[in-house]
Amino acid sequence: VFKLSVTDSQGAQAEDEMVLTVIPANTGAFVLRINAGGGKFINEAGEVYLEDNYYDGGNIFNNPITIINTNQSQIYQTERYGEFQYDIPVPKASSYTIKLHFAEIWFSAPNGTTGGIGSRVYEVFLEENIVMSDYDMLLENASASAIVKVFENISIDDGFVSLKFNSIVENPKIAAIEIIEYQSVQLPLKTASLENQKGDYSIVLYPNPAKDKVNIVFKKDENPIKIIKIYDMSGRLIKEISHDDNYDNNVSLELYLEEFSNGVYNVHFYTLNQRLPLFTKQLIINK
Repeated sequence: VFKLSVTDSQGAQAEDEMVLTVIPANTGAFVLRINAGGGKFINEAGEVYLEDNYYDGGNIFNNPITIINTNQSQIYQTERYGEFQYDIPVPKASSYTIKLHFAEIWFSAPNGTTGGIGSRVYEVFLEENIVMSDYDMLLENASASAIVKVFENISIDDGFVSLKFNSIVENPKIAAIEIIEYQSVQLPLKTASLENQKGDYSIVLYPNPAKDKVNIVFKKDENPIKIIKIYDMSGRLIKEISHDDNYDNNVSLELYLEEFSNGVYNVHFYTLNQRLPLFTKQLIINK
């Protein structure tokens, strides 16, 4: 049980007692990201993509061009292509979210060659089940554009996530793979405490899960939080909030969620001129 005390700029104060279930940024769930055809990469959200591994067959290609629809072009500039498959080990039988990243960096792309719709068509099997049939990237999006396909609640009970890529026209390809273990989350009963030891922050997101809006509440003793960045689970920056007010007590910000889709987001808190986040919280949106 905690006490929440919020003070506004006029000195008015309100208090409430509550029960808190904490959802830490690192929940202990298994996460593995692979930069297909490339080396280790860490995006702005601090998410680590490992060097290409666990594959059988195929070739690699690199085209260092700007990729649109993403803030992490690097993972889309490399790829594994040809007839190939991945068998990626996971630590236990569980349900996983599988994210597959694609970009057409050859046909109709800078430094590539001419081509268009129909130049590349292939199919993707996940756990021996076809999940992408007659897939044509250029039918869905322009060249040099990031595409992410998400497959949720995939049950893995043999210790490996198996992906196979078969050609219909030209070579299949993939830019990156994410494997995220699904974990159920206990809902918070109320909001959270701002009471803290001197010199520490206490940061609250409520309600969490959120539907229409979320309140972001924090206090400071020193090194005030100035910037809040919200990333989706693919590492894409969705929202950046700059907080310019100087404050002595508590701050409560309201964020409306019209532009957000259902899912889990990482909320990073920065002080001024800080490259790495001071704190990270997870926000769940369920509309």
